Amino acid sequence: MFKGYTEAGLHKQTLLLFSQMTRRDVRPNLFTFPFVIISCMVIPAPRSGAVVHCFAGKTGLGSNVFVGNSLINMYASKGDVGSAYKVFEDMPAKNVVIWTTIVRAYVSVGNMGMARYLFDQLEERDVILWDTMVSAYIQHGDMGAAQDLFAKMPVRDIRAWNTILLGYANSHNIAACKEFFDRMPERNVFSWNGLIGGYNDQLSDVLSVFRRMLISSDVKPNDATLVTVLSSCSKLGALNWGRWVHLYAENNGFKGNNYVGNGLIDMYTKCGCIQSAIDVFDAMQNRDIITWNTMINGLAMHGMGLAALELFDQMVEVEKPDGITFVGLLNACAHMGLVERGLACFRSMKQCYFILPCIEHYGCMVDLLGRAGLLDEAISFVKVMPMEPDDVIWSALLGGCRVQHHICLAEAAMARLVRLVPEDAANYVVLSNIYGDAGRWEDFAMLQKVLRRMNSGKSPGCSLIEVNMEVTEFCSSDARHGRVKEIYEILESLTNLTKCTDDTEFDV
Repeated sequence: MFKGYTEAGLHKQTLLLFSQMTRRDVRPNLFTFPFVIISCMVIPAPRSGAVVHCFAGKTGLGSNVFVGNSLINMYASKGDVGSAYKVFEDMPAKNVVIWTTIVRAYVSVGNMGMARYLFDQLEERDVILWDTMVSAYIQHGDMGAAQDLFAKMPVRDIRAWNTILLGYANSHNIAACKEFFDRMPERNVFSWNGLIGGYNDQLSDVLSVFRRMLISSDVKPNDATLVTVLSSCSKLGALNWGRWVHLYAENNGFKGNNYVGNGLIDMYTKCGCIQSAIDVFDAMQNRDIITWNTMINGLAMHGMGLAALELFDQMVEVEKPDGITFVGLLNACAHMGLVERGLACFRSMKQCYFILPCIEHYGCMVDLLGRAGLLDEAISFVKVMPMEPDDVIWSALLGGCRVQHHICLAEAAMARLVRLVPEDAANYVVLSNIYGDAGRWEDFAMLQKVLRRMNSGKSPGCSLIEVNMEVTEFCSSDARHGRVKEIYEILESLTNLTKCTDDTEFDV
């Protein structure tokens, strides 16, 4: 019964059953306490854990390795490492599992000094304890200590190598990550995923490593690999690569995989292929909240607001929406100008679904009302917000001011934005356009000077293009490409074409 209740997540029933057991003088054994202690960890009742600990002591099982380990975990989960250490200290026999648990307890509260002291006290450590300590240093941002400890490990399994690799990846030291990866005596899928994930913003390199994995390795990608690559395809706009990953997934056992399906929907919507995203969505048998949210947000992104709202109506019949769902819905309403429907969606968050609106939802509403020209209502929304407006709120209000040519309010919103995000050039552009629309050319010229000064030290704008499965980056006035002469000749001919006004056909 304890096992059944605990595995079903019915932790209150577990504790009630334990109370009944003790009242009937049925003696617990060492298999009873771990289940009851797990429930004490989950239930926010501090005394319940102490009571169970007391019972364990009375039965003589408090010092049992099995029970003691559970008690240490329980106290550590509540941040009470003092009580955890007392349990540890009172145990006459301690195995390496107990030492690992107490080390993790101190790591969990950030006491690395005590964790290392305990680690050093045990002479016969297993690879899991070594890895626990190395991971702890990485978790606390001390890669130097992690490297030193890794170098002292008597036996290094692939898990230990992967721990250091992920440490370099998470600290964005991609050069060290790549060098370490190349030194690894063996690699599994987690090694490749660590390297792929380490490239982070170097998105074209993600595709290069993925290609290398497929060509030069016997290791097969898993769903996490494919989702990471699909995310890069989304950001790069590498549609051909995305389609290839889709085909690979279907031919290699990932058809019907939710994670991959969600990644495909996201990739297709961000690469502009909304119908392909809909096809993937329709083919998915088991949809989770992420599936619905990704599709609703994708439809909203493509201006298909009514379709997004219809999909939401289908969703609520099988899945409870969350805050992300409503961000997509409110954006859909904003792009379609559906003020009443947007207001109804916003109200339904609390009334029907018990979701407390966040600042993102208020931002969507200000954007919706501003786009519709309802500036007074938008200002009222800002005034009643339960939190301080951020730069997104003020930017939405600034954008609405252009629709209504409301210069005074635009200047007030800009004054807030200058304090919050002084380097965001987009806001200066909006205000300069408002000045231009109103014929205030002196103010317009003044903001243009500010913009030129802001942009003088910035990197030039870049774009990406995919040709024959290769992604190439181009920057403004770029001359790095090997075929730059041909590129500029074609660009010049295209420019000339746009200047022509007759019906002559040109062969470019």
